[in-house]
Amino acid sequence: EIVTMPNTSRKDAAKLGKDDSAMVDATRGKVPHSIVVRHGPSTSHLAPLVADLRLIMEPNTAIKLRERKNASIKDYVAIAGPMDVSHIMVVTQRSKTPNIRISRMPHGPTITFRVEQYTLRAQVRASLHKPPLDMNKYIHQSPLVILNNFEADILAEKRHLKIASLVFQSMFPAINVKTVKLGDCKRVLLLNLNEDNETIELRHYLIRTKPVGVNRSIKRIITTSKLPNLQSAEDISEILNARSGYATSDSEMEADAQVELPRVKRARKEPITAHQRSAVCLTEVGPRMTLRVIKVEDGVFGGEVQYHAFETRSQVEVEALRAKHNEKERLRKERKAKQEENVQRKRELEESKRELKLAKRKEREEAAARGETVEDDDDEEVDSEEDDEADDDAESVDGGVADDDNDEEDEEADDE
Repeated sequence: EIVTMPNTSRKDAAKLGKDDSAMVDATRGKVPHSIVVRHGPSTSHLAPLVADLRLIMEPNTAIKLRERKNASIKDYVAIAGPMDVSHIMVVTQRSKTPNIRISRMPHGPTITFRVEQYTLRAQVRASLHKPPLDMNKYIHQSPLVILNNFEADILAEKRHLKIASLVFQSMFPAINVKTVKLGDCKRVLLLNLNEDNETIELRHYLIRTKPVGVNRSIKRIITTSKLPNLQSAEDISEILNARSGYATSDSEMEADAQVELPRVKRARKEPITAHQRSAVCLTEVGPRMTLRVIKVEDGVFGGEVQYHAFETRSQVEVEALRAKHNEKERLRKERKAKQEENVQRKRELEESKRELKLAKRKEREEAAARGETVEDDDDEEVDSEEDDEADDDAESVDGGVADDDNDEEDEEADDE
């Protein structure tokens, strides 16, 4: 059952045209939560892409969410408040390439990406020489978000890229480099900006560490959770020589890729890695995506268009569309006020009828106690047209979210 929420008007200070800080997480200090859904007609490759996006957003997302075929975007927006959802990611496919729309709850903005190229996680895993066996131990912590090539001068000139960077940063919890634990750094989400064509390359990596400066036999012992069986050996060298035949060392990593892990209290079955020079390795697990910003709106899946990649309008056209949008918003508020008034009138009418029935029941009980007989009077009839009008108004309360069943062309032509 979809939970309906009362509509809350957008604050003027949250509009993108006035303050860029509206795109930063308003609930600073809280962990962002998100849901990833697919909407509309799709191909067979869209469901695995949604599953891969949910894996990136782990653990602060609904990994086992199942979409209803008749569910609309308004339904997902309605449950965002009770479920403490801060971001909604909708994956659609109206053409050959899918689109990803990310909206910040509860006031916006909404940014639309076109996925120009993508590779699923299963395909990336098949290309790895040694893919990770267990992904569950890597998804208990949110990934580290790295924005590469998002320079200040580029973001100042191209404001839609600045909005994209702020949206990506607000989707994941912030970290404090002074207090963060190295054991919590399990994944990396890399976003690389290509300034030439304004595309964003997305890559997803696992962080692995392995000791350096030791031979392979010793490395097998210190990185495993089980100690070797020394019952039949007289010396530890017999175990080492039996494993590899002769001592050999691995190729050394660059000095920049080596770290010294601090001494921590380890569990019984954890490998011994404290105070050991280790090499940091990144293993790509997918998905890979090439994203392009095509639209930025200041509301929740609607509102005034702040940027469009394929359409440009003059200032006169922008003012005309803005006036049209303001008029639609004014009519919507008037319609909602009238609907709430009708609903309140119906509640008062039902309350008066209930009080009248209780009074008549009390009168009959008192007459029966005196031994008198009182004829049952019919309840007062209420004008059915008023009830029907109130019912219709109660059911058609506008939620303040743009209609998602319209085509993209209609949205682009009407809302800017």
